[in-house]
Amino acid sequence: MSFTEIRHTGLRFSGVSALFEASRPHNALAAGLSTLVGAVVVAPSGSGGDSHPALSVLVATGVVGSMLAVGAANLRNDAVDVWADRVNAPHRPLPRGAASVRQAHVAAWLAMAGAAVCAVIVGLPVGALGLVALAVSMGYSPYIKSTVLVGNVVVATISALTVPFGAALAGGGTGQAWQRVWFVTLLLALYIGAREVLKCLADEEGDRRAGAVTVVTAWGATAAHRIVGAASALLVLLIIAAVPLFAPSAWRGAGFVLLCGVGAVLPLVMARRTFEATVRRPHDPARGAALRLTKVGGFALLVGALFLIPAAP
Repeated sequence: MSFTEIRHTGLRFSGVSALFEASRPHNALAAGLSTLVGAVVVAPSGSGGDSHPALSVLVATGVVGSMLAVGAANLRNDAVDVWADRVNAPHRPLPRGAASVRQAHVAAWLAMAGAAVCAVIVGLPVGALGLVALAVSMGYSPYIKSTVLVGNVVVATISALTVPFGAALAGGGTGQAWQRVWFVTLLLALYIGAREVLKCLADEEGDRRAGAVTVVTAWGATAAHRIVGAASALLVLLIIAAVPLFAPSAWRGAGFVLLCGVGAVLPLVMARRTFEATVRRPHDPARGAALRLTKVGGFALLVGALFLIPAAP
């Protein structure tokens, strides 16, 4: 292989790596995990059968589809938001020139096609709902972002619905199991919604330049802080209420509160305080660190949800 061929191969690999980075693999992993959590919570291993219901081909297909859908949406929306990201997140692959907008669009449509195939495989009605969620996700930045709080609610709802999506793919489940599934969905939606509002605070400067109408650009930073604070308080109340309802044993209750409360809500509260303290310093590195910490909190919430599975008799 000549030097020129090696160099072109390296560029191609670099471009693929940049597109993979732009797809936000950690977000895709969270979507796959939440789909799996839904399947496990609704159909615990003691439900009978030779194998765990959450290990079925349908659930595995749903997990892959959820991950592809999130990757597609992130690539598509990054391509649309590239001008704002040159101010808000110049380190991302598209603003820094590691991949082109055209390449991001192509990769997004390819990932979307893969997610659509997975939706068709799982069949009706779950697959149809997956296709609707996929279409909405792909149209977020062009059509939904500038709807103030509605856009944040849409993102939170679609992201959290991966839990009942996985539960439906596992099949069966008692009424009590589905109560747990919807409870996890509500917790996840509140958490993601609050985090999306925090992201609006972080992206204020670029969103204003791009003409995006968000919670912060429309209502101001104070209103955004109040929304995050209210969501955090509601999360705490729900977590406390869940202890006697879904985790009656002491160790399950402690594990649930530790992971969901300390692991998820505390990073959210700390991030809010950080943004309030740096209101006059929009480029303070502490803001980025606080947002990164809330990513870990999302995973803690999903792992904590596993404590809602009743102990085997």
